[in-house]
Amino acid sequence: MPREDDYLQAARTLTRLAERAGSVGAELDGLRYTTTVRGGTLQGIVQQAMDASYLNAVRTVEACRSAMQEMHRRARLAAEYTADIRAWEQSVDRWNGDRGRWLEQLDTDPSARGPGNRPGRPLPPERGIEAG
Repeated sequence: MPREDDYLQAARTLTRLAERAGSVGAELDGLRYTTTVRGGTLQGIVQQAMDASYLNAVRTVEACRSAMQEMHRRARLAAEYTADIRAWEQSVDRWNGDRGRWLEQLDTDPSARGPGNRPGRPLPPERGIEAG
């Protein structure tokens, strides 16, 4: 299962891809207006190809940025879930200690009150999120 570091690494990779696509888009944008082919059907075909290439680069940047934001959101959820798991582990340790003392106390005081139910493990905030 992916953890916080995995999501952050994916976000860094998407950032690099967005930067590269943005550079390509800027280069294509410049070429669209400086490259000229005069005459006939060829001019229209070249212009359409340049326009389509530019739009693909722009859409790639947008998709990378959107995915990057999602990876950051998931990294934050994974970090929060990791903190919840750590807190739960500590509460289980305390509960185990309290339970052990209670079991010893039962030898001398059969009416001693127990520590209650064992703390429940927190659930992941959503599917695919794992504690680190």
